[in-house]
Amino acid sequence: MSKKSQIELPAEEHQTVEKRWGALLREARIKRGMNIEDVCSTLHLEKKLIDAMEAERQESLPTASFVRGYLRSYSRLLEVDAEPIVRAYGEVCGEDASVITTVVQVKENSSKDPGPRYATWLVVIVLAVSLVVWWRTEVLLPSAAKNDVSETVSETVIVDAPELEVIASSEVLETEVEEQVDVVLPAAPVAIEPEPAVSEPESQLSTLVMRFSDDSWVEVNDAQGERLYMDVAKAGQSKTVTGEPPFKMLFGNAPAVTLEYNGEIYDHSKHNKKGVARFSLGE
Repeated sequence: MSKKSQIELPAEEHQTVEKRWGALLREARIKRGMNIEDVCSTLHLEKKLIDAMEAERQESLPTASFVRGYLRSYSRLLEVDAEPIVRAYGEVCGEDASVITTVVQVKENSSKDPGPRYATWLVVIVLAVSLVVWWRTEVLLPSAAKNDVSETVSETVIVDAPELEVIASSEVLETEVEEQVDVVLPAAPVAIEPEPAVSEPESQLSTLVMRFSDDSWVEVNDAQGERLYMDVAKAGQSKTVTGEPPFKMLFGNAPAVTLEYNGEIYDHSKHNKKGVARFSLGE
């Protein structure tokens, strides 16, 4: 915007601008033949916000950092010099360095999550069953078999023929012992492998990098409607956010914003309308 196309403020208005920053905007709008609905449609702002700025109702306005961005966009739309108006607003309302920033946190797996907890219990149950099977096969069954053999050996062998010698009796006992010792041991227990826990697939995240050659107010929301960033960025700053696409983007003073999406420059000029751009990215 060239200085020749701007509406020059009269000398007496320069002198009283400290008290009339809202009134000057209203007068410039009327001179251009625009109504408040036209301004709201172009800047994508609510009517009550435009009314509050023109009436200088500070209690109805947001924080000063956002109001300065609104004043610059409004002045640019009306083609008037924004600096005296922003400076006058700052002298009346003071500086506000508050910044609203939403940090996207990536959730880490915890032992309290259902997946790891169920997998742990499954492993414990399998180990317990394996221990019981081993105890029955390796301790209880061999002990019972040895007891049966001892009882068989201790039985008294009655020999009807008196002429048989003690040697024959001992041979009979040895034969019975050999027959009773043939105990079939059970097979070793088979360990049951626990099934791996199925993890839910993580959503694909994308990265936005915004660089600002001039002051611009920005709002970025992710696919879930969560606000990732909203602030008035200063000239020379850059901001990087990560989230789930598609993103809802809103730029004030859009020509001053260079946007990089997943490492590639995205040209948003086709969405710009009188310095304001509202569009979706990553659909």
